[in-house]
Amino acid sequence: MVASYFGSSECIRPLIQAKCDVDEIIEESMTTALMFASRKGQLECVQELIGCNAKIDLANKLGVTALMETAKHGHEQCLALLLASKADVNKSDDKGFSALMHAAEKDNVDCVQLLLNHEASPKQRSLNGKTAETLAPPNSKSLRAIQIVSQASLGNSS
Repeated sequence: MVASYFGSSECIRPLIQAKCDVDEIIEESMTTALMFASRKGQLECVQELIGCNAKIDLANKLGVTALMETAKHGHEQCLALLLASKADVNKSDDKGFSALMHAAEKDNVDCVQLLLNHEASPKQRSLNGKTAETLAPPNSKSLRAIQIVSQASLGNSS
């Protein structure tokens, strides 16, 4: 399924038809085909794999999912597709980092906004106590988007 890394949906189809396991974790990279395609922003491959019932929330040995990969690397279209396919927006990796935290840390503002629109929690904390807000670069658009949502949720709780 390394074909997914290079965006070759034409190569993926015959592999799927041959009953290859789309959820197999490739040991060297600790990655599934969906994670590969998501990391590289290969939208057609992500669509093909989801259409073949790839497990959206499957995590590698580090707890990283396709949603986290695509958020970290700023691939908004792939992120939207994964979210529309019901990926767990608040799932965290082995360090406690969510997709929102990965996107915020890299200042992928479009991904941050999309995740927030799908109810990603800006209050979620990593194992070392970090939040998306503390991970976002100072004065960044990502930080501002997170602060707006956080302030709005404070106003709604009173």
